[in-house]
Amino acid sequence: GVILAVGRRVDSTDAFRALLAERVGVAKKDLSTWNEFAKSIEFHRGDIQTREDFESLRDHVVQLEKDRGLPGHRLFYYAVSPALFGSITEQLSGVGLIKRGIEPGTPWQRMIVEKPFGHDAESAAALDEQLHHFASERQIYRIDHYLGKETVQNLLAFRFANGLFEPVWSNNFIEHVQITVAEGV
Repeated sequence: GVILAVGRRVDSTDAFRALLAERVGVAKKDLSTWNEFAKSIEFHRGDIQTREDFESLRDHVVQLEKDRGLPGHRLFYYAVSPALFGSITEQLSGVGLIKRGIEPGTPWQRMIVEKPFGHDAESAAALDEQLHHFASERQIYRIDHYLGKETVQNLLAFRFANGLFEPVWSNNFIEHVQITVAEGV
């Protein structure tokens, strides 16, 4: 597989890999492991507001799939303002990178939209409607990395601060954990 990042602030794949290594804090002892992993990371310089840049992104994706013998499965991760979800999906669809629906036996295309999905029920429904013009519900995954963050951190503090629970809160005694956040919004 390959990870292809898109942005405007970096000029090349090498510069992007160096930036990632710095941000991740790759230690010298782990440099060879990092360099091996980094071979799967590519960068595409482009502006998500221009059709030409989506066309060049499509060409880059198709070339990477060809060069690496990839089957065409694509996962798009949107870490941008929710106001851009619809236009990005429209552009990806317009250049053929996302096709609505999933036909049996054909490569899949999916998207993950991150951050708050609207600011109320009405704006969330409007975003949903925009995305559904170009992708089916089965192709859309919604996440918000802030939901439950504090609760999970409190669980970790509770585990290690409590001598009664710490020894048994491990993979030796817990088969699985399920966290459900029931919200009215």
